[in-house]
Amino acid sequence: EFEQRTKVKRPSNSEAGLMLTDGYNPNNHNNNDVFFGEEFVFQSGGSEGGEMLMISIFSEDEGNFFGQVKIPLKDIQEGKVYDHVHPFSSRWGAKTGNKKNNKIGELKLEIKYTQITILGLSFYQDLLDLLTCGDGLFLDALGKAIPPNSREKLSNILAKIYRYTGTATTEITLCAAKEILNTSDMRVLFRGNTLTTKLLDAYQKLIGGGYVRAVLGGTVSRVFMWKKACELDPGKVESKDMLTKNLAMFSQELDDSLAAIFSSPDSCPEEMRVIYNRLGQTLADHFELDTTTNN
Repeated sequence: EFEQRTKVKRPSNSEAGLMLTDGYNPNNHNNNDVFFGEEFVFQSGGSEGGEMLMISIFSEDEGNFFGQVKIPLKDIQEGKVYDHVHPFSSRWGAKTGNKKNNKIGELKLEIKYTQITILGLSFYQDLLDLLTCGDGLFLDALGKAIPPNSREKLSNILAKIYRYTGTATTEITLCAAKEILNTSDMRVLFRGNTLTTKLLDAYQKLIGGGYVRAVLGGTVSRVFMWKKACELDPGKVESKDMLTKNLAMFSQELDDSLAAIFSSPDSCPEEMRVIYNRLGQTLADHFELDTTTNN
């Protein structure tokens, strides 16, 4: 079984991007060059035949269609970077609707087509046994062996494996508990760029996205729509009264957010409640905390 991916990589030239030749600028910039600087991954059926990679451009605010480029996948050789400037055409012409003059600019892309072989589950059984054996030794060794910039990608993979095997509460709790026991200062707990912290974060995102949106989605959306002054830096605020007003407004939002979190324990995914309950006990024992008080 093969999985094909087409990558649209960040252009290496800082001047690359969307170059609108007729002066029409969808992002209302002062010049006609728009640099996206994004990387995308698309699944495709293969590079043979007549399959096309089509990229359409829309405005972010109103969703207006600006144009598109079409790239035959058969023109992209596997494993090599395809760096090319493509005509950027609209459905009906640049601004006037003139179909004879439908080129409104160019789109510079760097594309790489790759094929990834995915073997059957039986080929990975030995590795799966090591990852889920319940002692955390292999995961410790793995975390020390891989470079820091690869830990986030690996943690996302491990989170899916543990969810699939149903061993997340055991394996993640074990790894996180070891990190607690190896930390002497509670103030820096889970602040390091370790595989454990990345894994804990990845698993929270994997299973807790719906919970966070349900509990805090309204607050986050409301803050994004604010038209109020929000500055809390004393050096950037016109008066002390304004600073006090802004601080009170933010404090209220934080209080509301905390109240929403503390009033919704039953909505939190059960696995996360189990993990944090066990870690809370480990934390209290290691740092000799009095769990009968709020201190």
